Amino acid sequence: MIEIHKRYADTNNRKSDLVKITKEKDFNLGYTLISHHVIKRFIDGAMSQAEFKVYLLLRSYIYTGKSKAWPTQERISYTLKISQQTLSEHLKNLEKKDFIKIDYIHTEKGYLKSIYRV
Repeated sequence: MIEIHKRYADTNNRKSDLVKITKEKDFNLGYTLISHHVIKRFIDGAMSQAEFKVYLLLRSYIYTGKSKAWPTQERISYTLKISQQTLSEHLKNLEKKDFIKIDYIHTEKGYLKSIYRV
């Protein structure tokens, strides 16, 4: 987000670089809404850092005005660089603590698919 526009030589052991802030559109970043309630519960210790990461990632998969996401556990565990077993434990804990609700549906091909309500 910050780019060094021009680097100057050290003057009296001080760096005097000219920097500029690049425009947000250059990052292709959006935003993810997180309720104050969830943030407060995290700060109060109601969820671990790892559970909070899972929650944030699930929220990032949700489109504006919606409350459901359906990424695969393989996708989530790959993105967070954790095992699927660890992810499964975090998801169970988040559901037990009422941060998420997991619904299971069968696809037309007979696969079981998880739908996460966040």
